[in-house]
Amino acid sequence: MRSVMKKWKMGRDCGYTTDDRLAIARLRGWLATVLAVFLGMVAVNASSGRHGNTRLAVVEAIVSGLGFAGIVVLSWMVVLRSGDEYRRALLSKALTWGVGATVALTSIWGYVETAWPAAPRLPMLAVPTVLIFVTTAAKVLVFRRELATKDAAIG
Repeated sequence: MRSVMKKWKMGRDCGYTTDDRLAIARLRGWLATVLAVFLGMVAVNASSGRHGNTRLAVVEAIVSGLGFAGIVVLSWMVVLRSGDEYRRALLSKALTWGVGATVALTSIWGYVETAWPAAPRLPMLAVPTVLIFVTTAAKVLVFRRELATKDAAIG
């Protein structure tokens, strides 16, 4: 029972200190701002349809690129803010898997779009969203795998 409660506590707050939690709350505020800009750009894109070579298309491309970079930077700031070296290693492993899987998925889909003209286009604004979901899934898998390995070694 004690092991289950320890796992639940680690899953709930990952053992962050109060300072870590405050810093992460600030970073989440920045992340919410970046995501709000993305949602605004998605709404603009959906309302105007394909806008080709217009100024709005250039702004959308720049915001997408900056947003993607912002999400990666904010994620690494959370990793670096972690006080525990073991947890930092797990978070960096999860972020690396998430970024790698996102690059692989978007590259594969880019080749599909090139080879098959009828394929639906992946909007650039979807890439940061894919990164968030894939990195979250990687974090869950990495933490579960490491906890299972650690528990097997202990008992």
